[in-house]
Amino acid sequence: MSSPAPPPSSALPGTPPASCPPSATLPWSALLGFAGFCAMIWATADLGLPKHVFTCLCVLATALPMLIIDLGVLKVHRRPSTGLAWGADARPGFSASRVATKLAGLGVTFGALAFVYWYAPEWSTGKHGTFFLALQWSLPVLVPVGLLYLAFVDAHMKDPEDGIYLAGAWATGKLRFADLTPAQRHELLHHALGWVIKGYYLPLMFGMYASAALGLAKAPFHTMFDNGPAFVSVVLKGTLGVDLAFGALGYLSTFRLLDAHIRSANPFVHGWVVTIMMYNPFWGAFSKGFFAYGDREDWAKVLPNNEALLWVWGGMIVATRVVWAWANALYGFRFSNLTHRGIITAGPYRLTRHPSYLFKNLSWWLSGVPFLVVSDAETALKQSLALLATNGVYLLRARAEEDHLSEDPTYVQYALWVEHHSPLRHIKRWLPFLRYRGPVDARLR
Repeated sequence: MSSPAPPPSSALPGTPPASCPPSATLPWSALLGFAGFCAMIWATADLGLPKHVFTCLCVLATALPMLIIDLGVLKVHRRPSTGLAWGADARPGFSASRVATKLAGLGVTFGALAFVYWYAPEWSTGKHGTFFLALQWSLPVLVPVGLLYLAFVDAHMKDPEDGIYLAGAWATGKLRFADLTPAQRHELLHHALGWVIKGYYLPLMFGMYASAALGLAKAPFHTMFDNGPAFVSVVLKGTLGVDLAFGALGYLSTFRLLDAHIRSANPFVHGWVVTIMMYNPFWGAFSKGFFAYGDREDWAKVLPNNEALLWVWGGMIVATRVVWAWANALYGFRFSNLTHRGIITAGPYRLTRHPSYLFKNLSWWLSGVPFLVVSDAETALKQSLALLATNGVYLLRARAEEDHLSEDPTYVQYALWVEHHSPLRHIKRWLPFLRYRGPVDARLR
């Protein structure tokens, strides 16, 4: 359905918000998920489990503590944003016919994804084999649990005729596309876009997470304090594992009961372009042709062989990567590209609107040090410009995300609060293009 209209851009210069809106997730919930992730890595590292089984167990260990906290303590399922009704509130109740229609909608959706996975070489040649093995291994549990979840949530939805229902009604002939209202077409479109996003990113993230978790399990922790580069190498394996753990979990957990459902997909064509291009199979072509800024771990090779300097420089790299991973972990069940699934306002999001992007790009400058290439000045200049171009793509991604999220008044209030209260707000005096520009109307739907 349509998002609430945000305040007009003319309201932006007015009185800044006195307080930051509450965050959709809390830091201590993400910390418990991180603890579960670490515990499972430690407990299973030497068991020799198949890669897909090991990865599934790590995902479950990350999710379980947060699931208990979110449902048992925070009671996120009772938030108005879920669209669910409880107790004496009016709700439709169970309907076998409606659930059957939704199953038809899921059948059409999964069938389309299965065809793409079978047909397209990117998925059919085995690059994402870990994900498909994990899916096959977990189906005996996923199918009955999924059916129970679908029926339970449908019975508690205030408006149960969502995108899944509309897809099923269209597939079974209950509704013709020409007869859909504008609101129904909007809902069906965002159902399709949401599953395109999930279908593209889930196998990709799950596979990368499987490799990162396995790499962390085998990391040489006994050597990490030998020198600065060794310390950075081990910590970076950990931050990458955490980053991808919450990334994979986010795409797996688009559940209304957790208030982690997709509110809307990004409606901007340019937002899709600058986001998708940063991932395989597209990034391989773009990075070689336009963004080749050298080895991302050049820092230990080109800096002077000074132990103190290497420890200090390595410490800066670790600091940026820890903040990057922490910013993504704070999403909890809600991480995903190109979607609105709740506004995060805690932790490093009090410093800047895009801490993940900011500290990720800073870490690349510190670890790649393209300006210190020892071969020749021309190569150093080219690689520095290539990394600047990469930074520019992330700036465009941030802008597209803001244009989308600014359809939600909560994000507008948050962004204005950061604009006036962030410790980093003074940077914008010298870099005015980083300022929040407010809601825009140039949507391409």
